[in-house]
Amino acid sequence: MFVASSCKKDNVQKQDLDTADTTTSIILPQNGIIEFAGLKWKVKEKKEAEGINELFYATSSKNVFVDNNGHLHLLVTRQDDEWAGAELETVDSFDFGNFDFALLSAQNTIDSNTFVQFAVRRQGRNYSGMTEAGINIYGKPIFIETQHIEYYQYTTSHKFALIKNPVIDKDYKSNPTTHSITIKPDEIFYKSQSIDKVLSSYSAKKGKKVAMYSEDELVYSPTGAPLKIAIGFFLDNFEEKPKKDTAEIIIKDINFTPLQPVIAKSK
Repeated sequence: MFVASSCKKDNVQKQDLDTADTTTSIILPQNGIIEFAGLKWKVKEKKEAEGINELFYATSSKNVFVDNNGHLHLLVTRQDDEWAGAELETVDSFDFGNFDFALLSAQNTIDSNTFVQFAVRRQGRNYSGMTEAGINIYGKPIFIETQHIEYYQYTTSHKFALIKNPVIDKDYKSNPTTHSITIKPDEIFYKSQSIDKVLSSYSAKKGKKVAMYSEDELVYSPTGAPLKIAIGFFLDNFEEKPKKDTAEIIIKDINFTPLQPVIAKSK
C-alpha cells in the first residue's frame, strides 16, 4: 500500500477556500506536479481535444486540487467558452499487481454528461500487447435511470475492447464506491464494489485473438512493466454540456498492492 508522506513547502502551493476559515485550504499543482495518496502526479495540460475520434480530452491544471483532508478534487469547467476536464499520471512506475481507486463522490452525484476514468498504462516503446486498461464511470443520463461502468483495454495497433455494465441498483448509487484493476502476466481482472456488495466484475485471460473493436468480449493482450496510474474526469459528449459551468468529483484514495512472490515448497 502507499504510505502517505508530508509535502514540502517548495513542492506545493496553498490557497484559502474561505478567508473566514483559515483551517480550510487547498493544495494546487506546482510546476505541473501535485501530491496525492503519497504519490507525486504529473498534471496534464491539453488545450483542445485531439486524437482519433477525440478520445483525448482537453484538460487544465486549474481543474485539480487536494483538500485539507487529503482528498483529490477533479473538475470539468467552462473556460473562455471552451470546456476542459482534468487528467493526472503518476511520476513513479509500478509492476504487476492490484490497483485500487476509492471514489468518494457517489455515482448519482456525477454530472450527467461527464465520466470518471481510472487507468493503468504501459510505459516504454517497442513492445506489443496492452497499452492501457481502465474503468470509466459515467454520470446518470438525464432521461433514463441506467448508468454505466465500462471496463476497457487498448492494445497496440489501435485495438480496443470494452465490457459495458449497466448499473440499475438504486441502493448503492448514493454511496461511495471502490474500483480495482488487477494486472497479471496472463490475466486482467476488473471489479467495482460498494461498502458491502460487489456491483460488477470481469476477468479476462490471455488470448491470441483480439478484435479491432468489441463491446462483447475483452480478451487480455498481455503486457509488461513498467506501468503508470492515470486518473481523469472528462466531458463525455462535446455536443451536450454539463448542467452547470463546473462539475466536480472527489477521489478519496488510491492504493497499489504488488503481486505476492510465489514461494516454492520444499519436498
